Amino acid sequence: REGQVVQFHVHDATSASAGLGASLTRYANDHPDTAPSGALLFSALGRGERLFGRVDHDTDLFQSVVGSMPVTGFFCNGEIGPVGGSTFLHGYTSSFALFSPREPTAV
Repeated sequence: REGQVVQFHVHDATSASAGLGASLTRYANDHPDTAPSGALLFSALGRGERLFGRVDHDTDLFQSVVGSMPVTGFFCNGEIGPVGGSTFLHGYTSSFALFSPREPTAV
Protein backbone atom coordinates (compact mmCIF):
# COMPACT_ATOMS: atom_id res chain seq x y z
CA ARG A 1 0.00 0.00 0.00
CA GLU A 2 1.03 3.56 -0.51
CA GLY A 3 3.08 4.86 2.40
CA GLN A 4 4.20 1.43 3.63
CA VAL A 5 7.84 0.96 4.49
CA VAL A 6 9.85 -1.66 2.63
CA GLN A 7 13.14 -2.76 4.14
CA PHE A 8 15.84 -4.75 2.34
CA HIS A 9 18.50 -6.76 4.14
CA VAL A 10 21.90 -7.84 2.86
CA HIS A 11 23.35 -11.05 4.22
CA ASP A 12 27.14 -10.69 4.41
CA ALA A 13 29.97 -12.37 6.29
CA THR A 14 30.84 -9.33 8.42
CA SER A 15 27.35 -8.79 9.84
CA ALA A 16 26.71 -12.55 10.17
CA SER A 17 29.92 -12.95 12.18
CA ALA A 18 29.17 -9.89 14.32
CA GLY A 19 25.64 -11.11 15.05
CA LEU A 20 26.80 -14.56 16.11
CA GLY A 21 29.63 -13.08 18.16
CA ALA A 22 27.21 -10.76 19.98
CA SER A 23 24.81 -13.64 20.77
CA LEU A 24 27.62 -15.87 22.03
CA THR A 25 29.09 -13.06 24.14
CA ARG A 26 25.67 -12.35 25.68
CA TYR A 27 25.32 -16.07 26.52
CA ALA A 28 28.82 -16.20 28.06
CA ASN A 29 28.16 -13.05 30.12
CA ASP A 30 24.77 -14.34 31.32
CA HIS A 31 26.20 -17.76 32.31
CA PRO A 32 29.69 -17.08 33.71
CA ASP A 33 29.65 -20.10 36.04
CA THR A 34 28.38 -22.58 33.44
CA ALA A 35 30.95 -24.91 31.92
CA PRO A 36 29.31 -26.85 29.07
CA SER A 37 30.92 -30.19 28.29
CA GLY A 38 29.86 -30.27 24.64
CA ALA A 39 27.63 -28.70 22.02
CA LEU A 40 25.59 -29.43 18.91
CA LEU A 41 25.69 -26.89 16.09
CA PHE A 42 22.96 -26.64 13.46
CA SER A 43 24.04 -24.14 10.83
CA ALA A 44 22.23 -22.90 7.74
CA LEU A 45 23.36 -24.07 4.31
CA GLY A 46 23.90 -20.38 3.48
CA ARG A 47 26.65 -20.14 6.09
CA GLY A 48 29.97 -21.94 6.10
CA GLU A 49 32.80 -21.76 3.60
CA ARG A 50 30.78 -20.06 0.86
CA LEU A 51 29.84 -17.17 3.14
CA PHE A 52 32.95 -16.85 5.30
CA GLY A 53 35.60 -18.02 2.85
CA ARG A 54 36.85 -20.71 5.24
CA VAL A 55 35.60 -23.80 7.01
CA ASP A 56 34.61 -23.95 10.70
CA HIS A 57 33.93 -20.22 11.14
CA ASP A 58 30.95 -20.67 13.48
CA THR A 59 32.57 -23.50 15.45
CA ASP A 60 35.79 -21.52 15.91
CA LEU A 61 33.91 -18.40 17.01
CA PHE A 62 31.79 -20.45 19.42
CA GLN A 63 34.86 -22.04 21.01
CA SER A 64 36.74 -18.74 21.26
CA VAL A 65 33.84 -17.08 23.11
CA VAL A 66 32.13 -19.88 25.06
CA GLY A 67 35.10 -22.22 25.54
CA SER A 68 36.90 -25.10 23.95
CA MET A 69 34.80 -28.26 23.96
CA PRO A 70 33.68 -30.98 21.55
CA VAL A 71 31.24 -29.59 18.96
CA THR A 72 29.41 -31.63 16.35
CA GLY A 73 26.44 -30.99 14.11
CA PHE A 74 25.46 -30.45 10.50
CA PHE A 75 24.27 -27.94 7.93
CA CYS A 76 20.49 -27.49 7.65
CA ASN A 77 17.92 -25.82 5.46
CA GLY A 78 16.28 -24.18 8.48
CA GLU A 79 17.24 -24.09 12.15
CA ILE A 80 14.88 -24.43 15.10
CA GLY A 81 15.58 -22.08 17.97
CA PRO A 82 13.90 -19.83 20.52
CA VAL A 83 13.04 -16.15 20.27
CA GLY A 84 11.78 -14.90 23.60
CA GLY A 85 9.42 -17.53 24.93
CA SER A 86 8.52 -19.08 21.56
CA THR A 87 10.22 -21.48 19.17
CA PHE A 88 10.76 -20.47 15.54
CA LEU A 89 12.14 -21.92 12.33
CA HIS A 90 15.03 -19.66 11.32
CA GLY A 91 17.04 -19.27 8.13
CA TYR A 92 20.69 -18.31 7.63
CA THR A 93 21.40 -18.82 11.32
CA SER A 94 23.34 -21.10 13.62
CA SER A 95 21.58 -22.76 16.53
CA PHE A 96 23.56 -24.34 19.34
CA ALA A 97 22.48 -26.90 21.95
CA LEU A 98 24.83 -27.03 24.94
CA PHE A 99 25.30 -29.96 27.29
CA SER A 100 26.28 -29.37 30.91
CA PRO A 101 26.55 -31.73 33.86
CA ARG A 102 23.56 -31.70 36.18
CA GLU A 103 23.83 -29.99 39.51
CA PRO A 104 23.79 -32.57 42.31
CA THR A 105 20.42 -32.74 44.03
CA ALA A 106 20.03 -32.90 47.78
CA VAL A 107 18.70 -36.19 49.05
